[in-house]
Amino acid sequence: MFILRKCRRQGLGLLLILLPGCALTTDHVILEYKSPGVATQIDGASEVRVFVDLFDIRGMKDRVSVKKNGYGMEMAPIVSETSIPVLLTKAIESELVARGFALGEGSVRLFVELQKFYNDFKTGFWSGSAVAELIINTQVKTPSGEIVYSKLTVGNGNVPSIQLMTGENAKTALEDALTDGMRKLFSDRAMLDAIVQASRVRPTARLPEAARD
Repeated sequence: MFILRKCRRQGLGLLLILLPGCALTTDHVILEYKSPGVATQIDGASEVRVFVDLFDIRGMKDRVSVKKNGYGMEMAPIVSETSIPVLLTKAIESELVARGFALGEGSVRLFVELQKFYNDFKTGFWSGSAVAELIINTQVKTPSGEIVYSKLTVGNGNVPSIQLMTGENAKTALEDALTDGMRKLFSDRAMLDAIVQASRVRPTARLPEAARD
Protein backbone atom coordinates (compact mmCIF):
# COMPACT_ATOMS: atom_id res chain seq x y z
CA MET A 1 0.00 0.00 0.00
CA PHE A 2 2.85 2.37 0.87
CA ILE A 3 4.53 1.68 -2.45
CA LEU A 4 1.30 2.32 -4.38
CA ARG A 5 0.71 5.57 -2.51
CA LYS A 6 4.27 6.65 -3.17
CA CYS A 7 3.93 5.86 -6.88
CA ARG A 8 0.70 7.77 -7.08
CA ARG A 9 2.24 10.83 -5.47
CA GLN A 10 5.31 10.64 -7.64
CA GLY A 11 3.12 10.32 -10.72
CA LEU A 12 1.09 13.42 -9.91
CA GLY A 13 4.20 15.33 -8.92
CA LEU A 14 5.94 14.37 -12.16
CA LEU A 15 3.16 15.96 -14.21
CA LEU A 16 3.97 19.31 -12.67
CA ILE A 17 7.69 18.77 -13.00
CA LEU A 18 7.16 18.21 -16.73
CA LEU A 19 5.51 21.64 -16.95
CA PRO A 20 8.27 24.00 -15.75
CA GLY A 21 7.02 27.04 -13.89
CA CYS A 22 3.32 26.22 -14.27
CA ALA A 23 2.72 25.35 -10.64
CA LEU A 24 4.38 28.58 -9.53
CA THR A 25 2.61 30.85 -12.02
CA THR A 26 -0.66 32.54 -11.12
CA ASP A 27 -3.59 31.38 -13.25
CA HIS A 28 -6.25 33.88 -14.32
CA VAL A 29 -9.71 32.59 -15.18
CA ILE A 30 -12.76 34.22 -16.75
CA LEU A 31 -15.90 32.77 -15.18
CA GLU A 32 -19.26 32.57 -16.93
CA TYR A 33 -22.74 31.68 -15.81
CA LYS A 34 -24.53 28.76 -17.45
CA SER A 35 -28.24 28.63 -16.69
CA PRO A 36 -29.49 25.24 -15.43
CA GLY A 37 -32.33 25.11 -17.95
CA VAL A 38 -35.78 26.31 -19.01
CA ALA A 39 -37.62 28.40 -16.40
CA THR A 40 -41.35 28.41 -15.69
CA GLN A 41 -43.18 31.74 -15.69
CA ILE A 42 -44.57 32.71 -12.27
CA ASP A 43 -48.13 34.01 -12.00
CA GLY A 44 -48.11 37.68 -11.06
CA ALA A 45 -44.38 38.09 -11.67
CA SER A 46 -44.84 40.66 -14.43
CA GLU A 47 -46.28 43.08 -11.87
CA VAL A 48 -43.30 42.78 -9.51
CA ARG A 49 -40.06 44.74 -9.62
CA VAL A 50 -37.16 43.15 -7.76
CA PHE A 51 -33.91 44.78 -6.70
CA VAL A 52 -31.03 42.36 -6.09
CA ASP A 53 -28.90 43.64 -3.22
CA LEU A 54 -25.73 41.53 -2.94
CA PHE A 55 -23.27 41.73 -0.06
CA ASP A 56 -19.92 39.95 -0.35
CA ILE A 57 -18.55 38.84 3.04
CA ARG A 58 -15.77 36.58 1.69
CA GLY A 59 -12.32 37.19 3.05
CA MET A 60 -10.71 36.66 -0.37
CA LYS A 61 -12.33 38.62 -3.18
CA ASP A 62 -10.59 37.65 -6.42
CA ARG A 63 -8.76 34.46 -5.40
CA VAL A 64 -11.04 31.51 -6.14
CA SER A 65 -8.62 28.60 -5.77
CA VAL A 66 -4.97 27.65 -5.51
CA LYS A 67 -2.85 25.25 -7.52
CA LYS A 68 -1.49 22.17 -5.78
CA ASN A 69 1.29 19.77 -6.58
CA GLY A 70 1.04 15.98 -6.52
CA TYR A 71 1.64 15.95 -2.77
CA GLY A 72 -1.30 18.27 -2.07
CA MET A 73 0.94 21.25 -1.27
CA GLU A 74 -0.45 24.66 -2.21
CA MET A 75 1.38 26.46 -4.98
CA ALA A 76 0.35 29.55 -7.02
CA PRO A 77 -3.06 31.20 -6.62
CA ILE A 78 -5.89 31.04 -9.14
CA VAL A 79 -7.65 34.38 -9.46
CA SER A 80 -10.82 35.41 -11.26
CA GLU A 81 -10.72 38.15 -13.84
CA THR A 82 -14.50 38.27 -13.47
CA SER A 83 -16.00 40.17 -10.53
CA ILE A 84 -17.67 37.44 -8.48
CA PRO A 85 -20.36 39.74 -6.98
CA VAL A 86 -21.24 41.02 -10.46
CA LEU A 87 -21.29 37.47 -11.87
CA LEU A 88 -23.59 36.24 -9.09
CA THR A 89 -25.86 39.29 -9.30
CA LYS A 90 -26.29 38.86 -13.05
CA ALA A 91 -26.96 35.13 -12.62
CA ILE A 92 -29.75 35.83 -10.12
CA GLU A 93 -31.17 38.64 -12.23
CA SER A 94 -31.22 36.47 -15.34
CA GLU A 95 -33.16 33.77 -13.50
CA LEU A 96 -35.65 36.33 -12.15
CA VAL A 97 -36.24 37.75 -15.64
CA ALA A 98 -36.63 34.23 -17.05
CA ARG A 99 -39.53 33.75 -14.63
CA GLY A 100 -41.22 37.00 -15.61
CA PHE A 101 -40.04 39.40 -12.91
CA ALA A 102 -38.91 42.94 -13.69
CA LEU A 103 -35.65 44.34 -12.32
CA GLY A 104 -34.82 47.53 -10.50
CA GLU A 105 -35.83 49.55 -7.48
CA GLY A 106 -39.41 48.69 -6.70
CA SER A 107 -41.56 46.77 -4.30
CA VAL A 108 -39.27 43.86 -3.37
CA ARG A 109 -35.64 43.64 -2.30
CA LEU A 110 -33.78 40.36 -2.68
CA PHE A 111 -30.88 40.48 -0.23
CA VAL A 112 -28.12 37.99 -1.02
CA GLU A 113 -25.13 37.41 1.23
CA LEU A 114 -22.22 35.75 -0.58
CA GLN A 115 -20.39 33.65 2.00
CA LYS A 116 -18.21 31.38 -0.13
CA PHE A 117 -17.25 30.75 -3.73
CA TYR A 118 -14.12 28.66 -3.85
CA ASN A 119 -12.57 25.59 -5.46
CA ASP A 120 -10.36 23.17 -3.56
CA PHE A 121 -8.32 20.50 -5.27
CA LYS A 122 -8.37 17.03 -3.72
CA THR A 123 -5.74 14.37 -4.30
CA GLY A 124 -7.01 10.86 -5.03
CA PHE A 125 -5.32 7.49 -5.45
CA TRP A 126 -4.28 7.84 -9.09
CA SER A 127 -5.77 11.24 -9.91
CA GLY A 128 -7.25 14.32 -8.29
CA SER A 129 -10.51 16.23 -8.41
CA ALA A 130 -11.66 19.84 -8.41
CA VAL A 131 -14.34 20.44 -5.77
CA ALA A 132 -16.03 23.85 -5.76
CA GLU A 133 -18.65 25.27 -3.42
CA LEU A 134 -20.96 28.27 -3.54
CA ILE A 135 -22.67 29.33 -0.30
CA ILE A 136 -25.22 32.15 -0.23
CA ASN A 137 -27.87 33.28 2.21
CA THR A 138 -30.94 34.76 0.53
CA GLN A 139 -33.65 36.94 2.08
CA VAL A 140 -36.80 38.36 0.53
CA LYS A 141 -37.78 41.70 2.05
CA THR A 142 -41.01 43.71 1.83
CA PRO A 143 -40.98 47.46 1.05
CA SER A 144 -40.87 48.13 4.82
CA GLY A 145 -37.86 45.84 5.26
CA GLU A 146 -39.69 42.88 6.80
CA ILE A 147 -38.05 39.54 6.03
CA VAL A 148 -40.60 37.10 4.62
CA TYR A 149 -38.18 34.45 3.39
CA SER A 150 -34.68 33.37 4.37
CA LYS A 151 -32.66 30.36 3.30
CA LEU A 152 -29.07 29.16 3.01
CA THR A 153 -28.22 27.65 -0.38
CA VAL A 154 -25.16 25.54 -1.16
CA GLY A 155 -24.13 24.88 -4.77
CA ASN A 156 -21.60 22.18 -5.60
CA GLY A 157 -19.30 21.55 -8.54
CA ASN A 158 -17.04 18.54 -9.00
CA VAL A 159 -14.61 17.67 -11.78
CA PRO A 160 -13.25 14.16 -11.12
CA SER A 161 -10.25 12.27 -12.47
CA ILE A 162 -8.00 15.24 -13.22
CA GLN A 163 -4.22 15.16 -13.55
CA LEU A 164 -3.55 18.90 -13.44
CA MET A 165 -4.70 21.08 -10.55
CA THR A 166 -4.81 24.29 -12.54
CA GLY A 167 -7.10 27.16 -13.46
CA GLU A 168 -9.02 25.43 -16.24
CA ASN A 169 -10.27 22.65 -13.99
CA ALA A 170 -11.04 25.11 -11.20
CA LYS A 171 -13.05 27.21 -13.66
CA THR A 172 -15.21 24.24 -14.68
CA ALA A 173 -15.91 23.26 -11.07
CA LEU A 174 -16.73 26.83 -10.04
CA GLU A 175 -19.11 27.37 -12.95
CA ASP A 176 -20.83 24.08 -12.13
CA ALA A 177 -21.19 25.16 -8.49
CA LEU A 178 -22.78 28.45 -9.57
CA THR A 179 -25.20 26.65 -11.89
CA ASP A 180 -26.10 24.16 -9.18
CA GLY A 181 -26.65 26.95 -6.66
CA MET A 182 -29.02 28.81 -8.96
CA ARG A 183 -30.89 25.60 -9.76
CA LYS A 184 -31.43 24.90 -6.07
CA LEU A 185 -32.37 28.48 -5.22
CA PHE A 186 -34.89 28.94 -8.02
CA SER A 187 -36.39 25.48 -7.71
CA ASP A 188 -37.65 26.54 -4.28
CA ARG A 189 -41.19 27.65 -5.01
CA ALA A 190 -41.43 29.13 -1.50
CA MET A 191 -38.92 31.82 -2.45
CA LEU A 192 -40.69 32.71 -5.69
CA ASP A 193 -44.06 32.87 -3.92
CA ALA A 194 -42.50 35.04 -1.20
CA ILE A 195 -41.33 37.56 -3.82
CA VAL A 196 -44.84 37.87 -5.26
CA GLN A 197 -46.43 38.09 -1.81
CA ALA A 198 -43.88 40.63 -0.57
CA SER A 199 -44.77 42.94 -3.46
CA ARG A 200 -48.36 43.06 -2.22
CA VAL A 201 -47.43 44.25 1.26
CA ARG A 202 -47.77 48.00 1.52
CA PRO A 203 -45.74 49.90 4.13
CA THR A 204 -47.77 51.38 6.96
CA ALA A 205 -48.31 55.11 6.44
CA ARG A 206 -46.63 57.29 9.05
CA LEU A 207 -48.81 59.97 10.59
CA PRO A 208 -47.53 63.52 10.91
CA GLU A 209 -46.19 64.43 14.36
CA ALA A 210 -49.15 66.78 14.99
CA ALA A 211 -51.67 64.06 14.17
CA ARG A 212 -50.00 61.61 16.55
CA ASP A 213 -50.18 64.16 19.35
